[in-house]
Amino acid sequence: MKREKTIEGMLESLLYISGDEGLEAEQAARALGIETETAREHLISLKNAWAEREGGLQITQAENTFFFATVPEAAEAIEQFSEQQNRQTLSQAALETLAIIAYNQPVLRADIDQVRGVKSDRALQTLLSKGLVKEFERTQKPGRPMSFVTSTRFLEYFGLETLEELPPLEDEEQPEQADLFFRELYQDEE
Repeated sequence: MKREKTIEGMLESLLYISGDEGLEAEQAARALGIETETAREHLISLKNAWAEREGGLQITQAENTFFFATVPEAAEAIEQFSEQQNRQTLSQAALETLAIIAYNQPVLRADIDQVRGVKSDRALQTLLSKGLVKEFERTQKPGRPMSFVTSTRFLEYFGLETLEELPPLEDEEQPEQADLFFRELYQDEE
């Protein structure tokens, strides 16, 4: 039989990697090669030990599933941090990609790459993760590529009610005006 401290240490690791799914006593038992009841007892012991410390994390339990969670007292700080993360400055590549999508939607990734002259995968992922753009529909072109459009979050983020409020672009001034537009709107947000 494994030492108790080693079992609880391994259970902490399993809890950590289980993320939002949580860890069931049965899963822990199988992973550690111990009885389910032994795993449950150690998880409860671990939960109680985490409750006694004055840290920012705790172990919670929903029926037979255990989770790492933040303590309720940290809610306000977490909310502030999340807002700061969402307001981080967009990179030049992300701004260019966003402008291309805003003015040409729905648009394919290949078309964005062609306009920018470089791959836009990372910039597009950033915009998707921030909720500023969204997948629209698969086209009928070979390979059925996905097209992208701006989201309602895009309008909120830049203080627009509709896409018609985007400044009109003339052919030669498009990239410069779009870049200035998005830069000015972002600065107003700060």
